[in-house]
Amino acid sequence: MAIPYSFAIHDYFRELNESGGIRGCPIDYDLRDDAYDVTKAQAIWDLWKAAPDWDEVVQVMTWGDDATLNLSPQATQEGKPLVSGSHAGLLASPRPIDVIVDVPDVGANFQEALLPQQFKSPGFPNNFFASTDDSTSARGAVFHVRQNQAKRLGFFYCNTAAFCRRPSPAAHAYAREIGLPIGRDLFLEPNEDEASYREKIRYYFRGEIDYKKSHPDYDMVDWVWVGSSPRAMALIAKAVASVQQELRASMPNPIQLIANERAFDEGLYARCGAACVGNVHGALPSLAFGDMSYPSREMPKVVALYDKWRTIDGSGSRAVFADGVSLDARTVNYVKGYVSALVFRMAVERVLDAGKTVTAQNVKEAYESFASVGTGGLTENLAFRPEDHRPQGTVYVYKFSPAGELLSEPPPRLTKLDRSWLGW
Repeated sequence: MAIPYSFAIHDYFRELNESGGIRGCPIDYDLRDDAYDVTKAQAIWDLWKAAPDWDEVVQVMTWGDDATLNLSPQATQEGKPLVSGSHAGLLASPRPIDVIVDVPDVGANFQEALLPQQFKSPGFPNNFFASTDDSTSARGAVFHVRQNQAKRLGFFYCNTAAFCRRPSPAAHAYAREIGLPIGRDLFLEPNEDEASYREKIRYYFRGEIDYKKSHPDYDMVDWVWVGSSPRAMALIAKAVASVQQELRASMPNPIQLIANERAFDEGLYARCGAACVGNVHGALPSLAFGDMSYPSREMPKVVALYDKWRTIDGSGSRAVFADGVSLDARTVNYVKGYVSALVFRMAVERVLDAGKTVTAQNVKEAYESFASVGTGGLTENLAFRPEDHRPQGTVYVYKFSPAGELLSEPPPRLTKLDRSWLGW
């Protein structure tokens, strides 16, 4: 997922420099791979910080959760705005957050209880991202499920990785808020294989069937929110399809899966094929790559930029991902990287338009002056406030055609950014 994102940033900046930079000033940037390793990311940061021109650096960009959470406090200390590919909800709060929230949970006995959970954020005043935060995306996914007449929403996610489980409480709580009955949670860890997933999912739905027999008024889980990776999402989809076929006499209606952006992109179909057609949906924070079904003057530029630089690089359109799978890199993550580079350009232009010097502090203040800034239709308009760095509350929902093409499921789901949700 990081590869298309980094492709986009690299492509955007070198294209910008080829045309003279920003107002005639070229962008001097250094792109390095931290390989999802916090220690390596820290070493890169330390190398940059030790450089003689560190004081002239006006922005840092990161990708993953762990590296971002480690480096963002250092960016604040150094006075550098940090634009991250991580969209964790706690990063969106510039100020410290410490709240107790009653989160609904359904136990093994199928009884729902409200469990107080504490959510804390130290505050990340210098962190920005040009996308919907993960928790708001989860709420948008839940709203889509409710609009599609779901009977009950279950939750499949990994419990050992924060990016999987962190948005789950938001999804649980929002489902209760809008009157959508919830089901049990099921933990499916990244190191498990399809057979393990299938066994756990079979046990889960057999439990649904047995409880329905003894409680006829109970509506079984018919939708599942998934928080995981694309690899795990593919295995989950295959396992659900297999279990659905096995238990079809007691489960006549297809189980629908809706995934957060971390588990869903254009490459998912290559991993799971027919098992992902019709019943697998993805809630994305921007338009998918090449989606012309929404008005977007910028999307043709995204596609042209990708094609131009892949041809120049001689790399074609394939990229080898972390699990060794070679997939087309024309994905939503390229769009997200493009938008991240685009907003940097807009922030710098805003500084220049105000007659100020381009410094890290002035770039940060420019971001926080964004009230309703357009991205050419790639996302909803973005806004950052000094007290709230959630830029938008919109998700775009997609599913696959039998040929593996993404089909949008309009309209975009706009979730009001409630102040009480900030930071979790």
